Amino acid sequence: MVEMQLLLRCETLAMELWLCCQAELVWAQLGRRQTWWPAIVIAGEDCGHTEPKHDHRWVFWFGDHKVSQVSVGSVLCFVICIHVQFLLTYVNVISSY
Repeated sequence: MVEMQLLLRCETLAMELWLCCQAELVWAQLGRRQTWWPAIVIAGEDCGHTEPKHDHRWVFWFGDHKVSQVSVGSVLCFVICIHVQFLLTYVNVISSY
């Protein structure tokens, strides 16, 4: 159980230190009250836009095929989030026994 908590803490730190790069699969949201949605980080020139503002990224949304400029604080690594969710579910299942 201690190993699992340590692994979960490492994943959480990885998420905090992560920097999103172009062509990376992410969870993103337009505003605080919006739901998180899968997207891919793209370059401004790939979507007919200029470079994004400081601390922002262009994302291409899956499902509606639109492009938005979002703050890096509203972008999370898709893979790390999946790992953290899996670990949280695993810890909850194990602790229920």
